[in-house]
Amino acid sequence: MLLHGEIAESFQAWRRDQLDLGEELADVALYLFALAEMNGVDLDGEIERKIVKNARRQYRRDSNGVPFRVSESAV
Repeated sequence: MLLHGEIAESFQAWRRDQLDLGEELADVALYLFALAEMNGVDLDGEIERKIVKNARRQYRRDSNGVPFRVSESAV
């Protein structure tokens, strides 16, 4: 729930164009990396794999201009 609260604070700072948005986002990152460490998750490695996976995806835009995934290329 602590991570959820930090995400909510970050979103509120963004919506209100507050100067402490960067600090709030840093709090989110700190909680997230701590959670990963407590559970033995290599978050750096997971992020790298996810970036590669996302790069293989293809998107199109619907009639409102919103992108949606149409395929995921195999490596």
